[in-house]
Amino acid sequence: MYKKLSIQITRKLIDSKIIPIDDAEIYHYSFEVMISTFISLLVIIVWAIIFKQLHNALYFLVGFFICRTISGGYHA
Repeated sequence: MYKKLSIQITRKLIDSKIIPIDDAEIYHYSFEVMISTFISLLVIIVWAIIFKQLHNALYFLVGFFICRTISGGYHA
């Protein structure tokens, strides 16, 4: 699902001559990671709102992103 959407976005940008075709794979991967991250964040926030724990979810997300950034990024 993410892959298909990221390919479509990349193709539109290439067709609009916004990005060069040589960088298509880089943009494809970047969009796939961004979409995946956005959907994960959206799901966490929706669940937090449902359970009335938005402030706890925000604390978790801030701490998680700080830890992930300091300890080596997304792949670690």
